[in-house]
Order: sequence, then structure tokens, then C-alpha cells
Amino acid sequence: MSQVHIYHGAYTYSSEILCTWDGKHLYKGPYTYSSEILYTWDGKHLYKGPYAYSSEILCTWDGKHLYRGPYTYSSEILYTWDGKHLYRGSYAYSSEILYTWDGKHLYRGPYAYSSEILFTLDGAVPVPVLVVGLQL
Repeated sequence: MSQVHIYHGAYTYSSEILCTWDGKHLYKGPYTYSSEILYTWDGKHLYKGPYAYSSEILCTWDGKHLYRGPYTYSSEILYTWDGKHLYRGSYAYSSEILYTWDGKHLYRGPYAYSSEILFTLDGAVPVPVLVVGLQL
């Protein structure tokens, strides 16, 4: 997999690179130095740091819900994803929309207004990595 850069704001200027994604690790900044690994992803769990230790699990993903910690208890649901919007909590209520995704930009809130662009990506990044990883 090629590297994906995550940029602050609406443009893909190299000076705006916040993080780099290589398919397994999220790195701080534009380079993939092991000393810059923030998070590790195994397809189900997001871990803090460079290793997939069970003690370092931050969240668990089931494709629709993001859970706090290693288990998929309904009481631990942090976010719900419908493919376009990320909602706070377990239900997809329009009043709980935190972010909107259009495939390239992540927007704050329910609408894809250019003034609300938080991040721009030049490739695909899993939802948990994008959401948790970018709350730096």
C-alpha cells in the first residue's frame, strides 16, 4: 500500500501534512520514522503506539460502531458510522452528526461546506484511525 498523507485544512500543501498512514501505522508528520508512530491498526483494534499489545487498545471497530477499549459492549459505543456521517453515540440521529466525509475531505458537522473542511486526504484511511488518530 502506498502512503496516504492527511493534511490540515482544504489543500494538499506539503507544509500542511499532519500525519502519514502506511496501512498499519499512523505517523506524526510527513515521514514514516518508527519514532513517529502514533497508532497501530490491525483491522479491528486501534492501539496507542507502535505495537499491537492488548494493554494498548484504545478502541474496537465493527464496521459501524467504534467502541472504547477492547470489547464491543453497547455501553462502550463512542461513535456510529453510516458511510458518510460520524455520529456521537450509538444512534444515527441527525442532531448527533459530528463529521461528514466525502471521500477526500472531512468536514465538521452535518454539511460539506468548504468553510468546514478539517482535513484533506490523498487516499483511504480507516474510519477509526481517522477519527481517533486526528484528535491529537
